[in-house]
Amino acid sequence: MNKDQSVDCCSISGITCKDGHITVIFLNNVSGYFVIPPEIGKLSNLETLYLTSLSGTIPPELGNLSNLITLFLHGENLSGSIPPELGNLSNLQQIDISGNKITNITDSIPSSLGNLSKLKILNLPNNSLSGSIPPELSNIHSLEELNIFNNNLNGSIPFAFGNLSKLKTLQLNGNRLSDAIPPELGNLSNLKVLNLCNNNLSDSIPPELGNLSNLETLDLSNNTLSGTIPREFGNLSKLKTLSLSDNNLSGPVPKEVKKLNIKLNINNNPLMESKKNNSVKIILIIASVIFIIILILTIYFRVIKKYNQANFDSPISSRGTNVNVNTFGDDSSE
Repeated sequence: MNKDQSVDCCSISGITCKDGHITVIFLNNVSGYFVIPPEIGKLSNLETLYLTSLSGTIPPELGNLSNLITLFLHGENLSGSIPPELGNLSNLQQIDISGNKITNITDSIPSSLGNLSKLKILNLPNNSLSGSIPPELSNIHSLEELNIFNNNLNGSIPFAFGNLSKLKTLQLNGNRLSDAIPPELGNLSNLKVLNLCNNNLSDSIPPELGNLSNLETLDLSNNTLSGTIPREFGNLSKLKTLSLSDNNLSGPVPKEVKKLNIKLNINNNPLMESKKNNSVKIILIIASVIFIIILILTIYFRVIKKYNQANFDSPISSRGTNVNVNTFGDDSSE
């Protein structure tokens, strides 16, 4: 597209130009569905591409947008795969492709995204992504947010994610991830949110997670985690929420964790704490039943005693009167 054509487009609402070249396309809530034209890939000065109400597929030509900084694509009818050509966007800082029907069994998240050395935010949630998480994503050392929750991803969490030293948010929940939680995640000193719930993660919780000094939210619920709750969690001084429910955790809740002023959810685990609480409840119920029975029996016997006493006193008084009458009768006859 030449400069003259760009000038004509600059009058359209949602399009911003600089020096006659399109730099921003921001089309939000467009009526109907919008198909991304491959020709957009010719806008070499484009820095922001924000499109919603999308249909069709993501054209690989978007990989030619060498100056693109923000890529935002939303649309429940957007399908196909994420083109690996997006890994060519060397200036990209944010990718948000969510709420779509993106599927590609063989390479749902292109490993080429690991080339995006300036990327800070990678949002791919609420799609139909399958396959495993490419370990190449750990090469994006600038990454601050990684959100790929509510997909169909399987396999294990790459241990190399422990190299993402700037990461503040890691949300992989709502997938089919399996195997153990990598202890290397304990290296993420800037992490504030770690959400791995609703997966098939197994083995014990790595105590290294207790090194996450800035962590505020930790959700490991609804997995098949076993072992005990690490006492190292007591070091998480900034923690606000700890969710460990619906696992196979055993043993008591460490006193170090009890001292934390947090919202703690440990429901549906075979913890000794839970058993102890259940035992206390059972004892209280039994004690209450025994007390009620004793109370009823006490009242019953008191009523019976009063009743018998009343019946006993009445005949004696009557007989005494009769005796006196009879006696006086005998005296008068003499």
